[in-house]
Amino acid sequence: MAIPASVGFFFHTMFNVVDTYYGGKISTEAQAILSMSFPLYFLIVALGAGISKGTTAMVSHALGAKQNKQAEVICHQAILLAVLTSVVISLAATSYLRPLFIVLGAREQYLDNALDYIRVIYWGALFFICTNVLNGMLTSIGDTKSFRNFLIVGFFLNLALDPWFMSGGFGVPAMGLRGIGLATVVVEAIGVAYLLVRTSNSGLLALGRPSLFAPDWAVQKELLLLGLPSALSMSSIAVGMFLVTIFVSDFGQTAIAAYGVATRVEQIILLPSIGLNFATLALVAQSSGAKDMSRARMTVRICLRYGMTIIAVGSAALFFFGEELMSLFSQDAEVIKVGANYLWISAFGLWSYVVLYITSSTLQGLKRPMLSLVVGASRQMLVPLVFLPIFISLLHFGLSWIWWTIVGVNSSIAFVSFWLTHKALAERQVEIEANG
Repeated sequence: MAIPASVGFFFHTMFNVVDTYYGGKISTEAQAILSMSFPLYFLIVALGAGISKGTTAMVSHALGAKQNKQAEVICHQAILLAVLTSVVISLAATSYLRPLFIVLGAREQYLDNALDYIRVIYWGALFFICTNVLNGMLTSIGDTKSFRNFLIVGFFLNLALDPWFMSGGFGVPAMGLRGIGLATVVVEAIGVAYLLVRTSNSGLLALGRPSLFAPDWAVQKELLLLGLPSALSMSSIAVGMFLVTIFVSDFGQTAIAAYGVATRVEQIILLPSIGLNFATLALVAQSSGAKDMSRARMTVRICLRYGMTIIAVGSAALFFFGEELMSLFSQDAEVIKVGANYLWISAFGLWSYVVLYITSSTLQGLKRPMLSLVVGASRQMLVPLVFLPIFISLLHFGLSWIWWTIVGVNSSIAFVSFWLTHKALAERQVEIEANG
């Protein structure tokens, strides 16, 4: 389960890297806009991932308990929730995007260009959220290959569509940065069509029975109780990135561009371990539903062991080859220098992401999403709201202090998350024994 998911998310990250590369072809300012927009883009992804994780947990739990009909009902209700969520976020986008970019320091033509890009993304929110939710259904039955296939094909489609929509030709007008956003939406729309077919063929969805999409408020409530904390936890990442970007923006557009490129390089290094999160969530949820906690604990141990082994190699790559990795995606010498410094510091804390991701998936699989939310919000809000105003605004420390603060807080919270997960596993075992 982990390997196809990791391969798929490699291409997903490279998808974003291609956008960053072509943005750099336009200008460093365009690359900075992509970096500045990423937290807002990630907010859509977070909402989709939250509903997706709630879906995976509920469907896997139902299948583990041999409740196949209930699993089918959950899948249809998840689609309904995804559609409603996307409509709300698309409509809300017209109100809050401009003031958010102004807070980040965008003005005049710079502001207009940023809004041209992000508005296209937000009007395509339906496709981003639905691809995540459909993947959540397939993951619950152990199918991580379908999403991988879409992400691989999507990468190559984006590779062709980005320069075409950006520069124009064959009846398509030149759209610049907005064209990069439109290419992303088109690829996601194709992905929804493909994943709908795969999910229908799996037996989880019956598109020919529209009555199944009628609201089931009990299922909707449980989806929200599981999915909303996860979505908020993921959204806290977007909020945290947004707030960090505010402090990074004090050091200029070059620093913003470097931060955006470096975090994408960091994501690539994390990719081999990310697939383990999907395996952890599905297997822990299914094991919990089947009341087999020894299997759940074994899943966590194996995934942590694999993840730590993989990330040791990735940390070494960031530590020794930061400049070379940055130079693959930028030709600006200052961007490369600033980004390489971020990667060198990040190498010391990369292990914490493995612990945080796997423990978060475990808590979600155990239907304890609020603990995951507390961990995520503490990690993301603690960095920008407590320490960074002191270090940057009050003491006027340099840019490197932002990077070191992120590493320090992530490492500390990882230990807390590990302890909470160990406690949650033990509590679930007690529940099972108490209920016979």
